[in-house]
Amino acid sequence: MLSEAVAPNDAREIVEGRLKRGETIPGFDHPLYPNGDPRAIALLDRLEASYPESQELAVVRVLVNTMDELNGLRPNMYLALASLCSILGLPVGSPLAIFAISRTVGWIAQALEQYALNTLIRPRAIPESCRASPQFNVYGALAISHFDGDITPIDEENEPIASHGDIRYLVRAH
Repeated sequence: MLSEAVAPNDAREIVEGRLKRGETIPGFDHPLYPNGDPRAIALLDRLEASYPESQELAVVRVLVNTMDELNGLRPNMYLALASLCSILGLPVGSPLAIFAISRTVGWIAQALEQYALNTLIRPRAIPESCRASPQFNVYGALAISHFDGDITPIDEENEPIASHGDIRYLVRAH
């Protein structure tokens, strides 16, 4: 969609046309973040700060504002990644590659934290059928459940010990 809009005004016309035809607009809404994907907001804010004069970003602004105005949907991480790659002039498959790498890093970080704390993180993302299984454990949760890598490591008092940009882990001897 970003490649279709040459100028900011094109974005509004494209969105309106697709919505009139009953099509969905990719890059918006997320089931875990009904009030907006905080990862997308952070990345789009960073792009605004770094590339305020970008023509591609001007298109994204119109797209985001139009979607909010017409149906209240907010951008998700997929739109933010596509925007980043478009602004930087990266190859077509770059958003998926960046997403896959970051997801893998998130899974590894989550596995390390779950192992260190000997507890599950984000149990809301674990299917009920898995919770009921007597074989279910921390490692099974990671293998069969959907996690998006949003974690905050904690210390013994359940206080955050790091931000997402500086992840450190509390490792206990077992």
